[in-house]
This record gives sequence, structure tokens and C-alpha cells, in this order.
Amino acid sequence: MAAEFKQIRIGDPGNALMLLAEVYTDARRALAEFISNSADAFDLSRKEKISRDFVCEMILGEHRGVLTSITVKDNGTGIPHERLLELPERVAFSLKREDPQMKGHKGIGLLAFASFCQRMRIISRAEGRSETYSADWTQDCLKDPDHNPVRIELVRDKPLRSAGTHVHLIGVSGDKQHQLRK
Repeated sequence: MAAEFKQIRIGDPGNALMLLAEVYTDARRALAEFISNSADAFDLSRKEKISRDFVCEMILGEHRGVLTSITVKDNGTGIPHERLLELPERVAFSLKREDPQMKGHKGIGLLAFASFCQRMRIISRAEGRSETYSADWTQDCLKDPDHNPVRIELVRDKPLRSAGTHVHLIGVSGDKQHQLRK
């Protein structure tokens, strides 16, 4: 009998995406992915000869002593609309993997949100652009990507006034609260 060859395929993409998110067992490490993305944005800005005082800020949202959300804000070059559209289709295919100066290079860091919260909303205005766009990712987007696509749209209500990105991490899991305290 002749040898047979079969290509490797992922049988359940939703399960695979959730497993990739669970690589981040510590919520602090998962949160560090978003801070590292800001640092990479600053490096990219410098390479593009953009000069300003770069700032990355983290804001903890609490309600009655319970951590409900975390926002990571930066004033880097922002994410162009075209790139926001590409991100959901490029899991594990990072544009940074060819650049050893960049911190992120695996292409799974954005999935880290699902390891400690229900939803991630990226709001970004790219350098030199007048529009602000948002991308809403939920755990359901990962679990069943065919029926729950990432929603990307123009922000009409309170758009960012300058270049940069705000990542809102919403619905922090109760079992991860202790890992994220100041």
C-alpha cells in the first residue's frame, strides 16, 4: 500500500482560539501584552520619525470595590482602519515577527483578553488620519468565529482627537481579580 499524505488542519477553530488565549494563565502576563503593544507602537513611531512625548497609561475601572474594566491608552501611531480589518484574520501571523526590535511577534497577544475578561474594545486613530475606528472582540468571537465576527466600525460618538490607541478590557473575571490588584 502506498503512503498517504494529509495536511494538518484545525478541526475546531473556536476551540483552538480559546486554547491560544488560555496560554496566558496569569492575568498580569495577559495584560502585559497590551502594554507591550504600546511599546511597539512607540518604537514604530520613532522609526517613522514621529517625535513626541510618548505616554502609555493604564486605568482600572472599579464598581463598589470590584475591578470591572481596565483601559490601556497610548499616544503612538495608532492602528489604521485597514489594519484593524486584518487583525481578526491574521491570528498567529504577526507583522512584527521579522523585526527583532519589536516585543510582540507571535500574533496571539490580542487573544490574551479572553484569558481574564469577556470583551475587548480597541479604539484607534492612525497618525495623519481624521477618522477613529473601533474593533469589538468578545469571547464569543473566539468560541464561534463564523457566527460572531469581530465588529469594526467608524466611531461617531467621542472619537479620539489625536493619534493613539485605547484598549478597553471589559468584564474582568472574578477569579482573576486578585491577580490584577494594584
